[in-house]
Amino acid sequence: MVSFALKAWAKPRLQAALPSAFSPLIVASIGRSGSTLLWDAMRQSMAAVRFPWNPKLGLKIVTDTAWDLEDTAFAGGVVYKTHDLPRSSLAGTGAKVVFVFGPASEAALSVVSCRDRFGDTWIEEHFAHLHATGEFDELPVRDVLRFEEQFKGWLALSGVPRVMIHYDALWDHEEDL
Repeated sequence: MVSFALKAWAKPRLQAALPSAFSPLIVASIGRSGSTLLWDAMRQSMAAVRFPWNPKLGLKIVTDTAWDLEDTAFAGGVVYKTHDLPRSSLAGTGAKVVFVFGPASEAALSVVSCRDRFGDTWIEEHFAHLHATGEFDELPVRDVLRFEEQFKGWLALSGVPRVMIHYDALWDHEEDL
């Protein structure tokens, strides 16, 4: 069996080495707002288009995360998922962004529910992905998950083609996406 370290080393090199006419795609969100659903659909579609002879293998190649946008080397034809705040450095990557969001209150309630289901380790990872500025216990009193910064940041970002879509509207634009 191939080790995790070898896969982590080889995957970005393989992604960069395989030519693609497609831009890197980034599915960004405030978290708990449908990003995984959208990311899954987009990466499956990308795998089917790029690797029609073996979409299962293609799915592994076109799938990635970018929890820190500043340190990610983006490859064409790869679909990334992030909860990071937007970065001006994205302008030079050729990436296109779909930012999906829903009501912050529902996202926060979903985080509470996830803690009950998945435990504190999940919460720690989720808070790290969102670059949270506080602790779980502060959720009811302030925006520790930086929802406002996310929304305003993606709205104001220039030089990067992007679509911002409410979770409920995904179904109205399924074919376009």
